[in-house]
Amino acid sequence: MTRRRVTTTQKVRTTVYFDPDASATLEALAARWHMPLTRVVEDLVDRGLAQVSGEQVEREALPAVRAVVEEVLRAELVTMAKRLTGITQKGVREAAIGTSLVRALVTGLDPDHVTQLVAEAERNAGRLLAEREPVQE
Repeated sequence: MTRRRVTTTQKVRTTVYFDPDASATLEALAARWHMPLTRVVEDLVDRGLAQVSGEQVEREALPAVRAVVEEVLRAELVTMAKRLTGITQKGVREAAIGTSLVRALVTGLDPDHVTQLVAEAERNAGRLLAEREPVQE
């Protein structure tokens, strides 16, 4: 937010009292900035007013910003949920294909032998899952 400088003809005289330390600091700033003391005080007051005004704008804008962020996050969550659903469906589909292929493969085998193969596969799957490294978070 940019404040317009007031021209000389629109200025109003105001008397302000400062404690000695603040007055000395203002005079030192005026000397360092090579500006009249009045101009230094005007600039500092303008900056302070702009900051206070900006804080008010931020406070009023915060609910709108929060709503936009929530909307964007909600949309992203929906997108991620759709992707996860697709991946899960693909995994289920591939598992069903694998099951069908195994059935076709073992159809001609002895039923007792198939039962043994299934039991061995379950043991191996459990062992593989147990040996798998934990996911780092």
